[in-house]
Amino acid sequence: HIIKDKSEIDFLDDLKDYLDRDNNNLKKFDWWYFSKIDQMVDSIGIPYFDSEVGEYRTFFPDFIFWLKVGGKYYLKFIDPHGTQYIENSAEKIDGFNDFVSDLSKLKNKNIHSAEMYFYNNDQPGAGVDEKYRKYWTDNFVQIFSN
Repeated sequence: HIIKDKSEIDFLDDLKDYLDRDNNNLKKFDWWYFSKIDQMVDSIGIPYFDSEVGEYRTFFPDFIFWLKVGGKYYLKFIDPHGTQYIENSAEKIDGFNDFVSDLSKLKNKNIHSAEMYFYNNDQPGAGVDEKYRKYWTDNFVQIFSN
């Protein structure tokens, strides 16, 4: 289970640089962990409706972060990829929003929030609706604020 995609390697390099900063937001948490999601092994996926094939599929973001501060847990799903892969990103975002729409069930498990980001240095082109643009970022301060 080797990380070999350039976008994932770039993400990990950027994360390492961010962690080397004295003022990184991850220091605000009591603890944090992250892992690479392997769709062949893990069952952590987000259901979404793929309109191109007309069926529900499962989206496996590349990384998941578990963060804890006090009694609250924060989940961050991060999928680094290039803007050339935006064709069904809106459907994946809609699926994610459906997944977390009942936050009251998550709050019963002390999960304060769950967020998803497409990590990318480039913003998507004009074909992406404005309401979806906030999911694209290369800003760790934004990702790891709570």
